[in-house]
Amino acid sequence: MFKKTLLALAVAATSTTALAADIKTETASKVISLEGSASLSTVKASKIEVALGAEYTVGDILKFNFSGADLDADSAPISIEATMPNTNDTLVLGKLGAEAGVATYRVTELSYSDAAADLTVADTTVKATVAFEDSASTALEFTAKSVLASGNATVTYSAETSTGFEIDNGGSKLTATIFTTGSQFSGSVSDKFDAVINVNEQRLSFVEANATIVTDTVTLTPKNATSTGTGSSLVNYVYIATPTLYTYTVNGSFGFLDTDSTKDGVQTTKVTATAGGSSIAVKSVSETAIVVEHADTEAVTVSINISDKDGLKSDMALATQSFTADAVVAYTDHGTKEDGSGTSTKATKTIVSGADAGEWTLNGANVMIPYMPFGDNTAVIMRATNVGTQTGDLTVRYMLEGVDTAWNTIEVAVSTITPGVNNIRDAVMDAIKSDAGVTSGKVAIDLTVNAPADDIKVYAAYKVVTEQDRGFVGIFGG
Repeated sequence: MFKKTLLALAVAATSTTALAADIKTETASKVISLEGSASLSTVKASKIEVALGAEYTVGDILKFNFSGADLDADSAPISIEATMPNTNDTLVLGKLGAEAGVATYRVTELSYSDAAADLTVADTTVKATVAFEDSASTALEFTAKSVLASGNATVTYSAETSTGFEIDNGGSKLTATIFTTGSQFSGSVSDKFDAVINVNEQRLSFVEANATIVTDTVTLTPKNATSTGTGSSLVNYVYIATPTLYTYTVNGSFGFLDTDSTKDGVQTTKVTATAGGSSIAVKSVSETAIVVEHADTEAVTVSINISDKDGLKSDMALATQSFTADAVVAYTDHGTKEDGSGTSTKATKTIVSGADAGEWTLNGANVMIPYMPFGDNTAVIMRATNVGTQTGDLTVRYMLEGVDTAWNTIEVAVSTITPGVNNIRDAVMDAIKSDAGVTSGKVAIDLTVNAPADDIKVYAAYKVVTEQDRGFVGIFGG
């Protein structure tokens, strides 16, 4: 007994500089799927273990305080037997009470073995471990609602003597994470539409720099995360949802694809989709959206072919535009029971919303004059200034007030814009009058010069011939 007492004193002496509990949870924490756990009422914690850092005695109080998670009080065990440094010694905790934020225990039994085989092992509670195991029947349970609301749940250990004196609380490892939450599903857009419309071909094709002069593509990629981190930091998601269908929508202006006026809607033949190296069906194409559905979690590439039946160019002039993309996943959650045997609920989640999906631009400068009156008593003033060194053809589109609801394209270049100041009034207005068959009116004008966009500015104004005042419309471009 003398030798054991000396050994215990030695252990105590070496421990006085760091007498503090150390609490930890198994695999750091559980990452709970936000989508998969929606129908659960409770979630089970991984193993929660505290290594004691002080000498305890009967009557001492141990508390486990929970933040971000409401404890199911009935899941806290009635008693816990600690694992002692000397496995023949005994330390038993009895449950004093439990509520949403705390589980409280008291040392009800502490005994040391006098067996001859234990003479070289210290009688001490320092480094004894107290654990809530993670087995299905003994793990602590918390309300799923509270964990999902907080997104992060922790446990903090504290202890005191029967007279209220704090013990074992001087360390920095008194708090550990029990749960974190994470969104299982997400999505992204890559390889975006980036075609450059060729104004030298009356906007009926793309420039040669594209993969082809008649196609452009965008890729949408879903992600179903079932783990986070790598290597020793890898943590698996729990209570995962099962995806059943992904719906992808590309938003833009696709009326130019409608080449058959005898059929409702826009034809889908010029839009194709692939996933995993294989073709998949395009669900629908409208004037404003392309919709593709796919069951598997893999990237989907949507391709637009603008060509006519001969595969050379578009049937209609192409317009500059920006595209956006949306993606929605349909899934079933983990169910109402933690083991997955309960009733599952179907749900959907938007994983991409209004994301940039690229744009179509012109190989030149583009300006739009929103309003210009013209006629026998109205003198149009229109100058194009080219501050660069590149000469470019000028092409024109127009819409007459009270007549048109879409742009009319004049099929040939109406002028050439050389470096310097160019009077383009007659070239532009004569072309519009001739194409529309009118001599007066009010018109919106869209001008494109196949020269660098930053080099071109257009000044627009008008003057009523019988009056002195000039109507300034604006300076556009540059």
